[in-house]
Amino acid sequence: MERTDIEDIIIKDCENQELTKQEYEILKTWLNQSHKNQQLYMQMKMTLLYPKPEDMKKLQKEVWFHLQKRMKGSVTFSENIRRINNFWIRIAAILLVSISIGLLIFLNYNRNEEEIASYPEVKLIEKVSLPGQKITTTLSDGTIVKLNANSKIIVPDSFRGDTREVSLEGEAFFEVVKNEMQPFVIKAKDIKVRVLGTSFNIKSYEDQESVVSVASGKVAVMDQDQKSVNLKPGEKVSFKVDSGTLIKDQFNWVEEYGWKENILVFKENSLSEITEKLSNWYGVDFKMQDDQFDLSKKFSGKYTDPTLKAVLEGLSYVFEFNYHLNQKTIFLEIK
Repeated sequence: MERTDIEDIIIKDCENQELTKQEYEILKTWLNQSHKNQQLYMQMKMTLLYPKPEDMKKLQKEVWFHLQKRMKGSVTFSENIRRINNFWIRIAAILLVSISIGLLIFLNYNRNEEEIASYPEVKLIEKVSLPGQKITTTLSDGTIVKLNANSKIIVPDSFRGDTREVSLEGEAFFEVVKNEMQPFVIKAKDIKVRVLGTSFNIKSYEDQESVVSVASGKVAVMDQDQKSVNLKPGEKVSFKVDSGTLIKDQFNWVEEYGWKENILVFKENSLSEITEKLSNWYGVDFKMQDDQFDLSKKFSGKYTDPTLKAVLEGLSYVFEFNYHLNQKTIFLEIK
């Protein structure tokens, strides 16, 4: 067996690299030659692969002690002293790097634990607007968020770290306080929005496509594949679920932001789409037999601060239905 063979194999194995069958047999033969070989091997293996932080200094002293003895010639495993010393110098380099890295990780781990322990506990706050409600909330950084009906935002009680991160379900209008050192990030159903300080609207209900429209400043919108689209005022982007793409376009202010001013807008909507919107807007349920109505028929219209009755009266002529209200359930019947 060549000495270089066993040197390379021991180093390879101590670095946790996979041995070939031949290398394994060579290592096995060498280990069986003496008990000292086995002790030496296990010491190196344990030091390299499983160093315990509390034993770092002790291990370092023991490793240096054995290395110095071998390099001085008090213990050898061949008559070729120069080759052995070169071997142990290589092992020493591996051991010292391993111990240094392990100690650094250990010290950083302890420091991070102490730093984390010194931080006050982060509390997540859930703001919810029920169907029929719209609420406005101010976040800890001064950012103002207006939630549309049937929406929810999850925010920390205070922002820490490199970003100000929140989660949104539904629709909300954000007026973000500018902070270039701490970008504001909103996670929604299938998109992520990143801004420094601007105002914009996000619509991301579970059963609808996600839409972001910008009122002021610049906004970056990313999909789940990290593809990004940058928006400026007057632009919007829609995430198309069927194609998995972000489509940028211009938008009508009233259509996107009208809900903030209590303006109810329909644009080429079917009766089923209209009743879904009215359910959120007024907090009511609709009951109707779909097969009685022409669901392909579309309607566009705008109502400012409307009552439910006024909207139903207008729609009843367009879609030719009668309606009656039972508590919070509205029954529609074809005329």
